[in-house]
Amino acid sequence: MSLQARRSSDYGILQDILSALGHWHPYRRAQLAHHVLCAAGISISMYALYVEINKTRQPDYKSLCDLAEHISCSRVLTSEYSRGFGLLGRLFGHDSALNMPNCALGIVFYMILFCLGFLHQPNVLLLTVLLSFLANGMSLYLAAVLFFVLEDLCIVCVTTYIINAGLLVASAFRYVRCPKRAKERAFRSSLKKFN
Repeated sequence: MSLQARRSSDYGILQDILSALGHWHPYRRAQLAHHVLCAAGISISMYALYVEINKTRQPDYKSLCDLAEHISCSRVLTSEYSRGFGLLGRLFGHDSALNMPNCALGIVFYMILFCLGFLHQPNVLLLTVLLSFLANGMSLYLAAVLFFVLEDLCIVCVTTYIINAGLLVASAFRYVRCPKRAKERAFRSSLKKFN
C-alpha cells in the first residue's frame, strides 16, 4: 500500500470514528469526555507522585518537566504545599497520616470521579458537579500558591488545573442533559396538566 493510500485510509478511519461520535447523544459525549479527563488526571497525578518520590530520594533528580529555574515541577512537588495542600501539615502535624501528597489525593479523587461517571442518577451527577467545583476551588488556591508564593511554573500542576476545569464543564453538562432528569421534568409537567 502506498503512503498516499495509507494516509487517506487512516483519514477515512478517523472520519468514521468522528462520525460515529457525532451520532452519539451529547450526554454520552460528555460522559466520554468525563472518563478521558479522569484517566488523564490519574496519569498526571501518578507521574507527579513518581517525580515527588524520586526527588525526595535523590536530591539531584531532574524530571522531564524541569525546564528552567522557575519552570520546575520537582521544586513545586517537593515544597511544603505539595502535601496536604500546605494546610493539613500545619493543622495536624507534618508527620500525620492526613498530610498526604496532593498527587496521591488526586489519584484517589480522579478514580472516584471515574467510577461515578458510570452512574446516571441525577443525585450522583450533582455530586460529580459539586466535587468538580471543589476541585476547581482547590486548583485556584494552589495556582495562587504556585504563582505568588513559590513563584514557579509547574507544567504538571497547570495540566491538572485544566483537567479540573474540563471535568467541571463535562460534569455540569452531564447533569443538565441527564436523560433521567428530562424524564422527571416531563413527568412533572404531565402531572400539572391533570391538576
